[in-house]
Amino acid sequence: MLDLLASETLADRLPALLPEETQVAHKTANWSNATHDAGIVYSPAADHLTVVLSDRGYDDYPGPTIAELSKIAYEYYSAASAGQGQPSARRAVRRAAANREEPRPSLAPLRPTGRS
Repeated sequence: MLDLLASETLADRLPALLPEETQVAHKTANWSNATHDAGIVYSPAADHLTVVLSDRGYDDYPGPTIAELSKIAYEYYSAASAGQGQPSARRAVRRAAANREEPRPSLAPLRPTGRS
């Protein structure tokens, strides 16, 4: 499975804004009503998973938003590893969203569904 993820050739989402040497094993998906990317980011600081599921179709391309969220996660784990403390992820996402012209990502809190 890791070989399949590592063979992804599209680099316009999760890996787009990460340092060039960063390895990402990921899988993209494109539909008329959704564009996603999910994968493992291997970084010197901390390997982590990043999963971005968008309700925007490829025609309303959310690639820059996915790339920015990936960069925020990378920087979050890098800061923690360097002993700089972890900034608020919610605050970082809002700050990034405020600095671009496209719609802000939804930051609605998770709510229990009552299902187990």
